[in-house]
Amino acid sequence: MSNKSKDLFQTRIGQQMKAERDRNHKSNKKKPKNTIGTLMSIIIGGSVIFGLLRILVMLF
Repeated sequence: MSNKSKDLFQTRIGQQMKAERDRNHKSNKKKPKNTIGTLMSIIIGGSVIFGLLRILVMLF
């Protein structure tokens, strides 16, 4: 069960990272310096870590 959830979570993180990369490429073409994009990625990263912790708490 834990292995299955781990694989599911890894694929989910992979999808989010891929989407973020695509978004960053698009925004970088428009503006060379995108501070809002970096702030958003930091916030998204924090929410991902928070979600990971919440799932761990739920499992145990």
